[in-house]
Amino acid sequence: MKCAWVAAALIASSACSRCGERRPADAGTGTPGIGAVTDGGPVTHSIDLRTVLLLAFPENRGADIQVGRATLIRRAHGLADWKGAVSQAFGRMSFALQDAGTDALLVGANAGLNVSLQSVQGDAAELRFWLELDDEVVMKLYGAPVSLSTQEMALYFPRDKQAVVDDERFIVALDYVADERRAAFLTKQALQLLERSGMFVFEGARPWADDAGVPDEFVAVMRNVDDGAKYTVKRHGALVHVEYELATFERPAQ
Repeated sequence: MKCAWVAAALIASSACSRCGERRPADAGTGTPGIGAVTDGGPVTHSIDLRTVLLLAFPENRGADIQVGRATLIRRAHGLADWKGAVSQAFGRMSFALQDAGTDALLVGANAGLNVSLQSVQGDAAELRFWLELDDEVVMKLYGAPVSLSTQEMALYFPRDKQAVVDDERFIVALDYVADERRAAFLTKQALQLLERSGMFVFEGARPWADDAGVPDEFVAVMRNVDDGAKYTVKRHGALVHVEYELATFERPAQ
């Protein structure tokens, strides 16, 4: 399925209309949480998963996704019993407890959606919402009229009013394999679409000269000039890693 033209249209028309918005309270942000944003307060951004895929991975023909994940990571404080709050959230959302292994304290899942309590230190905790991305899921997201936004993902976290958000970030990462000629085309296409949009600029030099082909190995980093989102492409021959990261909630430095 070819989605590059959709990505180009999306970039040209949207100009990241959600970036820098004041988003409504998610009933678990406390005071001063996400719902208490004032001038000089926290900066928030929102984006949906389909938009990120069309920006970061605009075409999937000839590519075989090896591993992929979309993750919303939130750090918050203010609760004495994070395990209880997360367990209560699992019950509210009909999430079934999963084997947390050694990577998390609690993990719950429902229909491909996952939430975890990663760590607790005092009254502070790290929470994660994620879903795995494979070829089938990505194809469905390309064709979906709507997809989960970061605001909607945050609703899966505990909603206790005493929980205060410290920071939050959204990361979409994919590793895929393509023959080397195709990998060169796909990586250059994605980077060029973003550069030509005027919304993203390279950090450092472009990985190819105007009259040269794409190197077999390179690392390219671009930044969104509006919301600061970071887009990284790493190519090693037929192996490609792409990653998009956006700070969806951040407090100004004191």
